[in-house]
Amino acid sequence: WQFDVGFDPKTLQAVDVIEGDFLKSDGGSAFFQSGRIGGSTIAGVSGARVANEGIHGSGVIATIRFKAIAEGNTTVTLDNHLFGTAGGDSIGVTLDPIQISVEGRSQPADVNRDGIINIFDLIQVAQKLGQSVAAGSSVDVNGDGIVNIFDLIMVASNLGGAAAPPAHGLDSVTIETWIAQTRRVDDGSIGFREAIANFEVLLAAMVPQETSLLPNYPNPFNPETWLPYQLAEPAVVSITIYDMTGQLMRRFDVGHQPAGIYQSRGRAAYWDGRNQDGESVASGLYFYTLRAGEFTATRKMLIRK
Repeated sequence: WQFDVGFDPKTLQAVDVIEGDFLKSDGGSAFFQSGRIGGSTIAGVSGARVANEGIHGSGVIATIRFKAIAEGNTTVTLDNHLFGTAGGDSIGVTLDPIQISVEGRSQPADVNRDGIINIFDLIQVAQKLGQSVAAGSSVDVNGDGIVNIFDLIMVASNLGGAAAPPAHGLDSVTIETWIAQTRRVDDGSIGFREAIANFEVLLAAMVPQETSLLPNYPNPFNPETWLPYQLAEPAVVSITIYDMTGQLMRRFDVGHQPAGIYQSRGRAAYWDGRNQDGESVASGLYFYTLRAGEFTATRKMLIRK
């Protein structure tokens, strides 16, 4: 047997096609292909019993799973279908369209459809900013075909709770940019006011109360490590590394940095265990010093080879 599956991508999103066990009944084996999932079709779903004799009765040949992405009535069709006997003779089959009613749609701002509107929905939209997307894409919250500041505003105005934590890939500069963009298009409605307020809450959550130098990781290390820190206010940042005798090993002039947390591997300072001349340093204890404006702090670390 084989067929193609047709569906409305504005209402349904194809997830996967799972093989049924009918063709394997009575000790037989089967060949199965789950097809190719496209925007509105699943092409080339097929199966065949690998045995000298066919099978009689009823059962499941395949299970097709969809995710509901919109409310309403929709139709799933099985097109270009062929069914045959073990001997290769065609079996005439009529397959009627399947009517599906989708109710209780998630809010559009619930981008990842987990039932909660939170920072993760905001990040998914932010990752696609400026991109044109397919019809029905969850990141296109307002359904205009492009992901932009208005989609961010719709999510931000519905964030559930003020204490949203900082998240990987999101920083204070990005949030400040969103606030500025939102204010430029603000029409005075409550949705815009709530979006700006939630952005400001996120910004506050990403600005630490005090500047500090954090423990490097890993520690001990060989040969590389990351040197994290956090800034309570913007500052010109530099990090210097010394050996136990006080001799300078390496200096990183990071430059002007906005307030925020610089802890992930993509944001912390990185040391590859080499000195200013590019030579690998010896095993032992080293010290690293953070200078950020008027702030200075030093910690120790151990390289072990």
